Amino acid sequence: MNTLSGVEKRLVILIDEEVKQLSDLATRLLRTARMDNAHIKLKRERIPLLRLIQDSVAECSQELALHPVNIQPGSQPSTVFADRQLLKMALSQLFDNAAKYGSQESPIIIGVQQEQAEVVISVRNEGSFIPLAERENIFRRFYRSPGSNLKAPGTGIGLSVVRQVTEAHQGRAWVSSDLQTGTTFFVTLPRTAKGE
Repeated sequence: MNTLSGVEKRLVILIDEEVKQLSDLATRLLRTARMDNAHIKLKRERIPLLRLIQDSVAECSQELALHPVNIQPGSQPSTVFADRQLLKMALSQLFDNAAKYGSQESPIIIGVQQEQAEVVISVRNEGSFIPLAERENIFRRFYRSPGSNLKAPGTGIGLSVVRQVTEAHQGRAWVSSDLQTGTTFFVTLPRTAKGE
């Protein structure tokens, strides 16, 4: 028997959403603490990158709801040798940032460029700009650019996790930003295991 009024139902839904956000934050904090206290043990496997990106976008559908997402997979299918869970966590963070800081309803472009030994993933949004002096700082734990708290809530954890995950894979993470074209985050990942 359902005894909740319409207002009560909406409050329950709101509470559920807040609990999920707190749970996600606690999970990220715990993973980050583990990364700090020990060498990250990767569970590497061959991963079809396009499929992983599509799955990650689907999982972030609520965050990306106001933005059309355009995936540009490159001319050849890309496979990486990576830890699936850690890579999904890093991608989700990049997608979330692009949605939070991009202009409302502007597209988010996800690109995949295959190089000889690595794959470059890019995530671009329109409407945000990161000054040159801030571009390295934003990857530091708990750092938030001046004024970013006015644009979107955050903890300053996400991009430090992206860099840690990328570096654990012997990759790199960096950002490019322009007032006209927006901001693009890049990460590189090895295509195969060493020695293959």
